[in-house]
Amino acid sequence: MESEGQWWKGQLAADIHQSLRIKELKLPAYRAHSPQIGMRRYFADLLAILSNRYQLCPTARHLAIYLLDLFMDHYDVAVKQLYAQFEPLALCGSPPHPGVLI
Repeated sequence: MESEGQWWKGQLAADIHQSLRIKELKLPAYRAHSPQIGMRRYFADLLAILSNRYQLCPTARHLAIYLLDLFMDHYDVAVKQLYAQFEPLALCGSPPHPGVLI
């Protein structure tokens, strides 16, 4: 086993990095061609507020914004529909009970 202070220089770390890099390159590209690109900041801020309210980890927040980008890039959704989907979440008072999916 490698020493605790040098774990990032070992072969295992290099293999993990290479594997993750290959998977990352296979992800769909974000083209920023959405008609709603002007609304992205609003929805990203809303996702940040919701992730704070529900005490989600930063990784979950980044994944949510990534998925929002992909969705908005591939689908043309009316602004009214976007508001209709996000508004109920923004108006929620307290976080759900543990084990309840939203």
